[in-house]
Amino acid sequence: FYTTRGSIVTMKASAEDAVPKFMREIVQKKFLDDVIGSAANWKVLVMDEKATRVISSALTMYDIMERRVTLVEKLEIGRQPFPDIDVIYLATPTLQSVEKISKDFENKLKPRYGNVHIFFLESLSSELFAVIQSNALLVSRVKTFKEIYLDFISLESSVFHFDLDFTLTKLYGSLRDPDYPAVLGKKLANTCITLNEHPCIRFQGSSKYAREIATAFHQTLLQYKKSNPAFWCNGDDAHHDRDRGQILILDRTFDPLSPLMHEYTYQAMAFDLLDVQEGVIEYKTATNKGSEDTRKALLNESDEFWLEFRHNHIAKVIEAVKERMSDIIQNNSGAALAKSNGANLDITTMAAAVKKLPEYTQTMTKLSQHVAIAQQCMDAFTKQGLMNLSQVEQTLSTGFDEDGSEVKGAKLFQKVSEVLRTNMTKDQKVRLLAIYFVSQRLLQG
Repeated sequence: FYTTRGSIVTMKASAEDAVPKFMREIVQKKFLDDVIGSAANWKVLVMDEKATRVISSALTMYDIMERRVTLVEKLEIGRQPFPDIDVIYLATPTLQSVEKISKDFENKLKPRYGNVHIFFLESLSSELFAVIQSNALLVSRVKTFKEIYLDFISLESSVFHFDLDFTLTKLYGSLRDPDYPAVLGKKLANTCITLNEHPCIRFQGSSKYAREIATAFHQTLLQYKKSNPAFWCNGDDAHHDRDRGQILILDRTFDPLSPLMHEYTYQAMAFDLLDVQEGVIEYKTATNKGSEDTRKALLNESDEFWLEFRHNHIAKVIEAVKERMSDIIQNNSGAALAKSNGANLDITTMAAAVKKLPEYTQTMTKLSQHVAIAQQCMDAFTKQGLMNLSQVEQTLSTGFDEDGSEVKGAKLFQKVSEVLRTNMTKDQKVRLLAIYFVSQRLLQG
């Protein structure tokens, strides 16, 4: 369990076909059935910023609007009143969000909405509950009031994170937050509640934070089960479809080296070497007129090729794309290069060949997109001299060079010094030095 934003936790839910199998599917079902399904009539959905990020990570606007939602609005801004329409609020349990909800019903003669359905991403404190209770008009219109434990971002089908900023600073900075491990433990417990899991807990014994997180996690789950006797979990006496899960809680000291090393699977390489923002990447492609056009691509699981290729080594990805393009070229007699042996074409020529096909469909567009992105990865790899740099990184991490000879001490220091004197960026130098110091410390200790 990694605590920094952008790091990940991987889990799978039940393997039954009748229930959602993966994290994102669970979030989709819980939101659509429990939240949107709470109001049968046409309704307005109002979410705060955090809730919007949570739901946007798992569903599209179309998924929401087809469930009789007339409008999706932000809680933080002024909104047009619809006094005769139900409203569903989905928000974080903060004073700001609670006050915004209450303010919609401060005018008894002009309430902003009709019936009210309120959902919070995690448990609501007694103090905030009292704020809601103090608004008689709001209370009189509330038809649903629930805590749904969805305070995490579904990054992929089986990957999530907690959308937290400054975690490293709060844990390891000069002004540490002593309560922060308990916050992380509670969030992890909330996630397991959503997954119907009460796992066996294993944690890194040498880590003070892993212990504190595990303790808070365990206590939160026990408290929830005591307050909610109907809660069930996989592996209990009534649910034998799969065994009780296990959770392993580690801090970054368990493996400080891996995040620093260059990784050459497709996804890791794209996010490391290219400018990917919230899953969106710009790439350049040649137009039919011979000019160059800049386009954007969304690297997510709606792209079947991304889903297939993302964890493969970049060399295998390029080879797979070439094979797909070769099949398309050879199976389309009208193509300009149909008589060419696609296996002999380089990846850039392949991209040009696909664009000449009369049957230029969405599949071909996607293939061309991944050709361009893979090519950008390789261009960055070549430009940054990562072949030589990677060999040094591997020598540092293992203590042996590519010939299997042991390298240590002054000889290793000399090898690193030589690389540092080459035309490297400041970031690359810092990264290599970090690998050097971390790896030598690990080898010594």
